[in-house]
Amino acid sequence: MNRDSAVRGKGNMDMGLPPQERVCLNCQAAFQCAPVLLGIKPSNLLIIDSRNLRPACRLLKDTRVGIHVLYGSLRDGKKPGRGKIVLFVYRRELMDEVLQCRKRADFLKRLGYTDQCLNGILGRLQKQYAGYMEKRLPFPHELGVLLGYPLADVEGFMENNGENFLCSGYWKVYANAEEAKRTFQLYDKARRGLAELTGQGLEVSEAVREWKNCCWQETIQAAG
Repeated sequence: MNRDSAVRGKGNMDMGLPPQERVCLNCQAAFQCAPVLLGIKPSNLLIIDSRNLRPACRLLKDTRVGIHVLYGSLRDGKKPGRGKIVLFVYRRELMDEVLQCRKRADFLKRLGYTDQCLNGILGRLQKQYAGYMEKRLPFPHELGVLLGYPLADVEGFMENNGENFLCSGYWKVYANAEEAKRTFQLYDKARRGLAELTGQGLEVSEAVREWKNCCWQETIQAAG
């Protein structure tokens, strides 16, 4: 990465927030969503202050990801007027691959997802997740499938109540542990790379471009 690009990133990061909050939001989005931003994971959750919703959308605008508000609370008992927003950040093409898998589609249908288009899926997930957050419904395990976790691991988690797993990382693993560990390493590499670049002053969209140009092919080859 050249120094000029880092300086340019600092100048472009105008999201209507105080400077320190802009930097924190930028780094948070890069770290939490790195695998999605780099196109190796279909989706991630990004949890932010409700007042940062618009700045977050502007921040991610040039990364070509979709954003769906999964849950929003405008109140926080500790900080009145400052609740939390849970964003489902996704890549449309990778989500389509998830939904086109017959076994995953059948799994979702069994859980009531009869509308198999992405908008229908996200609409129902939003209701299920809100029910869970408000303690009206059990945890929506289908979220794991939509986050790109292997179906065998999602079903294994449900059957074992989260116990008896082979290993854990970004999720609890019940099958193909070695493959899962390689995936975890790839996600870790993505997170470290984008965190380093945004830490040096690049806006997240610039960090994604820089990482793909300089490092990403090496990362993919090493993971393979």
